[in-house]
Amino acid sequence: MKPFNPERRDFLKKSALSAGSALVLGIAWSGEIVAEADATPEFKPNAWLKIDTHGLVTLYIAESEMGQGPFTSLSMLIAEELEVDWQKVQVEHAPLDPAYGFQGTGGSRSVRRNWKPLRQAGAVARQMLLAAGAEYLKAPVDSCQAQRSRITHRPSSKSVSYAELVGRAAEMPVPKGVTLKQPEDFKLIGSPITRLD
Repeated sequence: MKPFNPERRDFLKKSALSAGSALVLGIAWSGEIVAEADATPEFKPNAWLKIDTHGLVTLYIAESEMGQGPFTSLSMLIAEELEVDWQKVQVEHAPLDPAYGFQGTGGSRSVRRNWKPLRQAGAVARQMLLAAGAEYLKAPVDSCQAQRSRITHRPSSKSVSYAELVGRAAEMPVPKGVTLKQPEDFKLIGSPITRLD
């Protein structure tokens, strides 16, 4: 029996062919996965948050966690204005992106620096969800309210969840100006709450 002794040239050809095939198959498979993932509807009105069709609210925080709890405190700013059920909130560190502005952490300024912008991000999303909910419920927007991840038509008590409104809310125009809640209306801010970080 003759021992197997491939020539260098044959070995390189076969290795290149195998690697090329694996690369092509890998690209094809990953493309299918990306296309499938992109097909899942979500409501992402700005860089700070998204809501999926299961009602899970993902908040993106651009500050670093160094033991002082910015993931929780900054998420509370968004969630307060968004009128979201805190049990459905998860937080992720924001990717490096100019949309988040300054992404450094220091000087105990996280809440002061983000007090207004993050509340506005939540309020914008709330207004878009209110518009989508009113359309869904066939009711005037001013007769509806957002509360605990639902839009409710006050006169009839009919309601719809944020999860059900994801696709419709994504098509609503982004409001130019929003009204922020008054401190006496806060439910999360200033209350003891389970930390996210």
